[in-house]
Amino acid sequence: MDETQGPSTSLSRQNELSVLEAESHQHRMAIQDSITSGKGTEVAYARHVKNYEDWWLRDQNRRMSEAGATWKEIPAHPITAAKAALFLHYEMMRPKVSC
Repeated sequence: MDETQGPSTSLSRQNELSVLEAESHQHRMAIQDSITSGKGTEVAYARHVKNYEDWWLRDQNRRMSEAGATWKEIPAHPITAAKAALFLHYEMMRPKVSC
């Protein structure tokens, strides 16, 4: 932190960055909706997002139970590159259900 800035300035900048990230995520979701609209991928995309959200909740619960009070829950959204990479690793490593 710059010595000329106090803690409140740093918090304010973090809040501002959070607002920008949330806004950019909304724009990205709108773009995604326009790309997938009418192509039959809406159901698959919604299913993948639901699977991600369910997995994320389980992952956060596991991390909180392992770390105790030191782990603060991270919300599933916005979906970031780091979160997506963790989910993709889970998807690649989990036992697959065969029909």
